[in-house]
Amino acid sequence: MGAVKRRCATRPVLALLLLACAASVPAVADGPERPVVVFLVRHAEKVDDGSDDPDLTAAGRRRAAALARLLDGRATHLFSSDYRRTRETLAPLAGDGGPEIRVLPAGDLDGWVAALRALPAGSVAVVAGHSNTVPAIACRLARAVEGLDCAKPDVTLAHEEYDRLFEIVLPPPGDDDAVAPSGLSLRFGD
Repeated sequence: MGAVKRRCATRPVLALLLLACAASVPAVADGPERPVVVFLVRHAEKVDDGSDDPDLTAAGRRRAAALARLLDGRATHLFSSDYRRTRETLAPLAGDGGPEIRVLPAGDLDGWVAALRALPAGSVAVVAGHSNTVPAIACRLARAVEGLDCAKPDVTLAHEEYDRLFEIVLPPPGDDDAVAPSGLSLRFGD
C-alpha cells in the first residue's frame, strides 16, 4: 500500500519535471548542435472488444489529451504503429496544423530506430507504440533507460501500464564527441 501511495504522490512531481524538460526543448531546430529528443509512449487504454485493432476507451482519449497538453505543441515529428489505438493516442498532438503522423509497421524495430536516428538536429519526436515495442525501441536508442531492464531480450511493459513516458535524448546527428544517449522514465495522466 505504501508503494502505491508513493507512486501516486510522485506523479505530480514527475509531470512537473517532464514539463520542465519539455519546456527547455524548442519546437524548431536552430542549429546542428541541438540534440534529438524522443518521447515514447505506449498507446492509451484500448477497448477490450476482442478485435485486433480496437479504438481507445474514454479513459484512453483522456490520456491522449493529457499527453497533448503535457507536450504542448513541441513535437516536430509523430510516429505511430499501424494500429488504430496508436494513431488515436497521437491524434490530439497532430490536431489542427500539428505534424502529420508517420505510420510504421509495429514489428519493424530496425525501421523505427533508423527513422528516429535520421531525424534532423533539434527534432522532438513522439512515438506511440505497444507494451513490447516501446521498451525495445527505447533500449535500442539509449541502451540504458531508467525503469527498464535493457539487458533482457524481451523487455515489456505490464498490461496495465498505460502511463509510462520515456524520454530519450540522442546526441546531435553526426556529433561523434557527444555524450551517449540517455533515457528517463516518467509517468503521466490519471
